[in-house]
Amino acid sequence: MSVVPHDIPPTNITTASKSAKEQMLQAATANGYKGTAKDLLVLDLRMGYTPNEARQLLSNWGNTGAWWFVVCEVVDYLLHMPCFGCVLLVLMNRMGPMAARKTGLPVLRKSYLWVLLAVGLDVAENALQLLLVLAYMQQPQQTSAAWWEAAAVAGSTVNMAKWWSARCGGLFSLLLAAAALSPSSSSVKPARGQRIKQG
Repeated sequence: MSVVPHDIPPTNITTASKSAKEQMLQAATANGYKGTAKDLLVLDLRMGYTPNEARQLLSNWGNTGAWWFVVCEVVDYLLHMPCFGCVLLVLMNRMGPMAARKTGLPVLRKSYLWVLLAVGLDVAENALQLLLVLAYMQQPQQTSAAWWEAAAVAGSTVNMAKWWSARCGGLFSLLLAAAALSPSSSSVKPARGQRIKQG
C-alpha cells in the first residue's frame, strides 16, 4: 500500500509561501484538531515522549500532516544534518589539536568523536520516528502493536540521549574553544635550546 496520502493537492508540494509546519497545522485542523501549533510539537524537539503521546500526535496530524512530517525529515537528512555535521567536524578538527597543544592533553585531539556521536544519535532518532510515522500512514491500527510501542520507547530513549549529548557537547565545545584560543604559556618561556645569560 502506498504511504503517500491521496488527499494532498499536487500544488501543495510546490507552494513556497507556506512552511511544512504550517501545512502540518492546517492538516491537523482539517482533521478536527482544536489546539495550537505548540501542542503539535514534533517528536524531534521534545525531551522524551511516551508511545501514547506519539500516537496522539499522529492522530492529530492525520495522514496529510504525517506526510508533511516525512518531508521535514527528508530535508533534515539531506540538508540539516550534513551541514551542521560538516561545520562541527571542521571546528573540532581545528580546535581539538590547538587545545591539546596548549593544555598538554592529547585526548582533546579526539574531540571530533563528539560530533560523530551527535550525528549518529540524530540519524537513529529520525530513522525510528520515520518508522513510526510510515507505519501509521500505512495502517493506523499498527500503532497499537507491541513492536510499534517498543519502537516509540526506543525513539524516545535516543531522543533524550541526543539532547543530553547536545547540552554536554555544547558546554564541552565552549571549554574547548576557550582552551584553544587562550594565549599560549610557551610564549613566556625561553626557546628550546636557548640559554639564559648570566649577569
